[in-house]
Amino acid sequence: MVVLMLPGAFLGLGLGAVGFTWMDADLIRFAVGLMALLLVANFALKGAPAGLPRQTPAPVVFSLGAMSGFASFIAHAGGPPVKGYLLSQGFDKSQFVGTNTMFFFALNAIKTVAYAGMGQLSLASLQVSAVIAPMLIVGVLLGTALHGRIDQRRFTTLVYGFLCLTGAKLLWDSVPQLFA
Repeated sequence: MVVLMLPGAFLGLGLGAVGFTWMDADLIRFAVGLMALLLVANFALKGAPAGLPRQTPAPVVFSLGAMSGFASFIAHAGGPPVKGYLLSQGFDKSQFVGTNTMFFFALNAIKTVAYAGMGQLSLASLQVSAVIAPMLIVGVLLGTALHGRIDQRRFTTLVYGFLCLTGAKLLWDSVPQLFA
């Protein structure tokens, strides 16, 4: 799945890099937040997919990867398109977490190189990263412990819940700026 999403994500990153200085991050946050809430509403109305993963047409997967790469570069909001896609595939929790992790590892590695090339990394930003890096370890340990304790149904519900919170937060942050 990662291989199917990455070409689009790389295109989205490139478009994000080109538009970085003039794109309105709040507009991107608004659009991604709205998409996240629509995905959650669809889940609330229809429930989680059952059975084998459905086949998503390659152009759709490419487009979702591109949206994720673009939104990630411009507004650090690339999660909802990918999570919505992965949730729609009916993956078990281990497949979901592994695919999501590998996708964003690749995306963020490329994004870091691009930000460095654009002069966006500074000593101050690296210091902040060093200070908060221990929380990454705490998050991985906590996630690993919880992964084995939460059943599939609760896991899916939690992911949709966090997707809903993400969508609401993106709208909360963007709406006042867009309509001020």
